[in-house]
Amino acid sequence: MWMVSIGALLLVLGVVLAVAESHLPTGGALGAPGVLGIAAGTWVLIAAAGGGVLVAASAAAVLLAGGAAALALTVRAVRATGRQALPSGTARLRGTTATVRSWSGRTGQVAADGTLWRARWAWPQDEHDPPLPDHLVVIDHVENLTLLVRPAEPWELE
Repeated sequence: MWMVSIGALLLVLGVVLAVAESHLPTGGALGAPGVLGIAAGTWVLIAAAGGGVLVAASAAAVLLAGGAAALALTVRAVRATGRQALPSGTARLRGTTATVRSWSGRTGQVAADGTLWRARWAWPQDEHDPPLPDHLVVIDHVENLTLLVRPAEPWELE
């Protein structure tokens, strides 16, 4: 009877640790013991129920392999996310849309990210067709405090 209690305790503890790993980015520090607890709890419960050692070991091995694979994917995703640089400042404006507020000649004013910016065309061929107020343009890049914009393609507005 005590083996059933130990097996159930290991299984529950393993599940709690695995769930905690899914909510806390510990990089596997909680997930690895959780997977081991689930596999060990399964082994003990099957053995306590009268299943053979081969059946218990096979079930535990399958759970251990599946849990280890899922944990490896999780750890890989956590590490890849931690290495990504977050765009900030004017760098995050590239590729976003801005709304034209006014335009005169080669330059104008656009609203982007809640702020009014000075803007000009990014490409000389676009200068022949000035944008109208409230039209959307795409920010190509930022030069000092001026946004260099281009006309928005229809697929960019979807």
